[in-house]
Amino acid sequence: MRKKREAEAVSLPVLTKAFQEEGIKVKPSEAFILKAQEAKVFLAKRTAGGGLRPRSLDQNISRLEQSLQESRRWMTRKVKQQSVAKANLTRMERAI
Repeated sequence: MRKKREAEAVSLPVLTKAFQEEGIKVKPSEAFILKAQEAKVFLAKRTAGGGLRPRSLDQNISRLEQSLQESRRWMTRKVKQQSVAKANLTRMERAI
């Protein structure tokens, strides 16, 4: 798998050549190119809402946990209501 990763990576010479062909005057360092291709670094720089940026993921997880807690409270109320309704039906049946 290491060879596949290296084959997919953009090298400094290839990037420099591409910049020159496009007329872009930028001289990135080898360290910058390697760091920019690290998944964690790439994802941390994403700013799209709901994206894979760690902060966005943390926010999504928090919202989902809050929704889960609200759903559990709702379910608990419904179970209690069902229990009360069942008790009322039992009482009504006995009265008949």
